[in-house]
Amino acid sequence: MEDKTALSGNESAVLEAVKEMMEGFAAFIGTGAELILYSLSDRDHSVLHTVNNWHSGVSNGDPMPEILRIKIDELIAESLNGVTPYSRRTFYFTTRTGPDKEKVVLVPVRCGSNIIAVLMVGYYLNTPIQSFLNAMSPNENDGNPHDAIDITEEYITKAVVEARERVDQDSAVTRSNYIRSIVELLDKDGIFRIKSAVRIVAKTLHISPNTIYMHLRWLRRR
Repeated sequence: MEDKTALSGNESAVLEAVKEMMEGFAAFIGTGAELILYSLSDRDHSVLHTVNNWHSGVSNGDPMPEILRIKIDELIAESLNGVTPYSRRTFYFTTRTGPDKEKVVLVPVRCGSNIIAVLMVGYYLNTPIQSFLNAMSPNENDGNPHDAIDITEEYITKAVVEARERVDQDSAVTRSNYIRSIVELLDKDGIFRIKSAVRIVAKTLHISPNTIYMHLRWLRRR
């Protein structure tokens, strides 16, 4: 498939529908899943939509990684041969942040007979089981959702205060690395697996959410 081909109206509509589906699926399965939609029309600016992208730091407009180019080309060839029209690829990655594994499924997105994109669903196998159970369990606070929000914000705020105290006691932390050190401690404690954590941490530290995302991307790439 050639890069940088224009999408038709129907193809654009399909991609918009997939984006909505990604949001719904992530809400269902929880924060352990990362979903990335890769366009095949421009592989140098391939990422169309992400959900829970704090796992990898991938952003809209990023290029398609070389390892995925290879696997996606294999997937397309297998799908187009007519024998396995619903072909998909499943494999495992070792994450950049440590020995933890990510299970990845690549699913072709079709408009008619054409494959116009590939949806990558990755699930981080080090995700705490409680996170998965929380996503699957009914919310006991459905009658008063503000109670659940308040409890979550209180928990995250307390974690920020504790992380800040630990950093304050570390004389090796420089002023320029102060916020990054706090973010790193919170990340290690799994705080950013909680929905709305970035917003609450940013509010507590009096910084912008973009600053949090910047530090998380740096930590993932390191």
